Amino acid sequence: MMDRNNRPPNERARGEMANGSASEVPYPVDLHMHSTMSDGQLTPTELMEAGAERGLQVMALTDHDTIAGVQEAKDAGDRVGVRVIPGVEISASFGREVHLLGYFFDIADPELQEVLEARRGERIDRVREICNRLSRLGCVVDPSAILASADGNVGRP
Repeated sequence: MMDRNNRPPNERARGEMANGSASEVPYPVDLHMHSTMSDGQLTPTELMEAGAERGLQVMALTDHDTIAGVQEAKDAGDRVGVRVIPGVEISASFGREVHLLGYFFDIADPELQEVLEARRGERIDRVREICNRLSRLGCVVDPSAILASADGNVGRP
């Protein structure tokens, strides 16, 4: 979801909230945020700190296909006075790729961990395929270098 300035929510956390204000928010809740564990620009800790500075009281970390940052976000939220809701954005196919948001789950649930591990494997396969396509076009890209540089969950960025 983009704001009126065509920026995603995680970029708003760097300077202003959805209403353009740097200090107050009309609704102190954001239930769709990404950290560096997927395609965000802030670590889970930095995201919670930025939200608290701007008046958010409840935040959900919903990284793509991973919950690796949820515990860090919860710990940071406890320190800065933000209630953190465990969340995730899971990629799925329904005639085309769709993203499903899930909330209020047990981050230690083994079935959830299996599903997310499978999704991460598919992301790694996608990186390799993209690198192969680029190589066939004359732009050689080493997939192992990309995978080594990924912080948490590899994605298109």
